[in-house]
Parts: sequence; C-alpha cells; structure tokens
Amino acid sequence: MSRLSIALPVVAAFVFSACGSAATPAPSSAPGATNAPGATSRPIATAAPGGSQQAGGSYDFSNAATNLSVLDSYKFDVEIVSANTTTTGMKAGATSFTGVVNKKDGTQSMDMLTKDGKGNVTDEMAFAITPTKSYMKSGAAGKWAEIPAAQVSTFTAAFSAFRPEQLFSIYFLSAATNNSKIGDETKNGVATTHYRGGDAVGAIMAGLTGVSANWQSDVWVARDKGYLVHSEAGAQGANPSSAGSFSVTVDITNINGNNPVTAPI
Repeated sequence: MSRLSIALPVVAAFVFSACGSAATPAPSSAPGATNAPGATSRPIATAAPGGSQQAGGSYDFSNAATNLSVLDSYKFDVEIVSANTTTTGMKAGATSFTGVVNKKDGTQSMDMLTKDGKGNVTDEMAFAITPTKSYMKSGAAGKWAEIPAAQVSTFTAAFSAFRPEQLFSIYFLSAATNNSKIGDETKNGVATTHYRGGDAVGAIMAGLTGVSANWQSDVWVARDKGYLVHSEAGAQGANPSSAGSFSVTVDITNINGNNPVTAPI
C-alpha cells in the first residue's frame, strides 16, 4: 500500500506525459487548460438538446457531451492517433481511454493504454470504482491495488480530464456552432443527427496538433435528449513525413445497459 500512496501524487503527471509521448497533444494543450488534476480545458457551453439552428444555417450542439448526464450508464471509447512529423516532434502512436460510467450504482472505470508507432503497448493505467472500494493498476504489467479511501477523490479528479465530456470540449467544441447538418443517421444503434464542422475547425485543430492540412470534424448527436454518440476529427498532411497526421475518435455505446464494474481483486 505504501507504494500506491507514493504513486498517487504522480498520477496526473503520468497521464499528461503518456498522452503526450505518443498521441499528442495531451488535453492540457488546449487553450486555457492547466496541468492541475481535474482541471477543465475550457467551459462547455449549453444549448437546447438536439441542436438548435442558428443564423447562417449552423446548428448548436455544444451541450452534446454534457447531455451524457441524462443517461443511467454508458461505455466510452476514445482513441487519439498521430503519425511522425519533423515539424512538431510529434511521435507516431496511439493513446486510448476506455471505460464505463454507471450512475445506477455509482461505479465507473477507465483504462488508459498507450502504444508506440508499431502497436506495442508502452504504458497502461487503469482504475475501477465500486460501491464499496476503489482500485488502480499502473504499468502494462502492473497489478491491481486498493486505493486508500482518503485519496480516491484526488485520483478520480486527475482522470476526469480524459472523460468524453472534456475531450469533446477540446477537439470538437469548435464545430458545435460552426457546422452543417448532414442528415439523420443511425450510429451505435441510436437515432442521431450527423453534423460536419466548418472551416474554423481546421485552424483550431492545426493550432492544437501542429498538423496543417484540410481538417474534417464530424459529430453524431442523439435525436432524443441531444447527447453525444460518436465524433471524429482528423487530417492527413500533404507530406506525412513532414506534416504528419492526426485523428481523434469518441464513441459512446451500450447506452443505459447494465455496464457492471466489478472489483478486480
């Protein structure tokens, strides 16, 4: 347990360095963000559920991620992938964040996995919160250990920056009021409306990632209750060896399913 107590204060540092080492940028690179555990990237605006039409034809879905709060439970899967670039120093690799949010019993989990450009796992950190105890695992070959009760809130705050709500605010909020409506589609088994980001997305994303190219950002929002179901943004530079490429994908699945989180030990 003493080893765990020593490790907890550096959870946030691991999170930011792991994300930055492979699939950059880390969420802390968003404008206005800080490296403090649990710090938000920037305020998430609110609007009417489902997307409201604005002047000029865009639709406001800026509350799509915060509307996840209306769900009893869901699974999330976020993947950030980057390719080599000589102009920014971005390394090839991928970082994924997968987990469960279950409001029905107050449980949640997250597994952060970092891979190099060849697909080899270089780092892993995971946590699980059950109704009575909380656990964490550090390192690809690490073992689960119980988190001391006094440190649970600090630990979960550090990971909150990597929940879909925060990652959406970094990579997709710029499209929330600058977009075009593509049409109604079924995504992840949910009736959704598909929106595509406008020209402003490219400038913002290029500033975050250092990849200057034609960016495309797409978001699928549930037609009922207006919550995020799927979003993806990415670009491929004209010359990948110098301009690089970058993509980020967010998926919300198994909506209002059982989604149990059990004690790993």
